[in-house]
Amino acid sequence: MALTTNIANLTIIRGDTVIHRITVKNTDETVKDITGATARYTIRTPTYSGTQVLQKTVGSGIALTTPTGGVLDVTLTTTDTAALTVHGRYAYDCEVTIAGQVSTVQRGALTVEGDVSV
Repeated sequence: MALTTNIANLTIIRGDTVIHRITVKNTDETVKDITGATARYTIRTPTYSGTQVLQKTVGSGIALTTPTGGVLDVTLTTTDTAALTVHGRYAYDCEVTIAGQVSTVQRGALTVEGDVSV
């Protein structure tokens, strides 16, 4: 069964820790069991064909939090977000590979706001 691509535009605060929770779903909106899947989360500037500024993978920033419920968490550390430009606009996506089939399960724009407390 094919997977749904969710479009979600995000706004984050530079220097904050961000946990981006993604639920992987089939096209009929049922959750997809992602047990044993691999995943890749990429941020590029400023478009999908721009320069890669960050990439996370399972075990290195991505956790399959509740695999039978299709849930994965991407953690952007304070170091990761501090390296992004304030008022910068980026593109991101998350791809999941299950049984050799690659599906983009979420994509969108990522906007970075400044942190007053820095």
